[in-house]
Amino acid sequence: MQDKLKDEDRVELMNAVKEWQKKHKASRRIYAQVHDELNKVIQSLTAQQIKRRNGLVKSALIRDYYDTNPLIDYGSLSRVAANLIRCGIDPIEAIHLAAALYFSPDRVSQEIPLIENIHKVTKILEAKKRERELNSRNEVYLPHSS
Repeated sequence: MQDKLKDEDRVELMNAVKEWQKKHKASRRIYAQVHDELNKVIQSLTAQQIKRRNGLVKSALIRDYYDTNPLIDYGSLSRVAANLIRCGIDPIEAIHLAAALYFSPDRVSQEIPLIENIHKVTKILEAKKRERELNSRNEVYLPHSS
């Protein structure tokens, strides 16, 4: 899911923002503003605030610390907002409109709990698998006496 958000949904949103930014001769700051607004409509915090609250380094990608459901929300909002931006709607307004269309009206933005970094967990699991494979190759099989 992280890869879909990174490689497809986020790219689609940023491409739409790029088209809008060039057409309207807007500041390049719009990219950061769109990311901040997306985080704020989902959990009322910017990425920088999320990282600070959770003790993450500045270069950390917060998507790597989310379970599947928040990633689905981020991806869906990115796609809807991209479509709205391509219809000529201001990117910040498009984020808010996408959230209004996607979420139920009574939803309240709240901080999403982080999980263990998916890449770190994957590396640990792969290392354990290699260790098991090496151990199984090194086992000595002795014939059993009947």
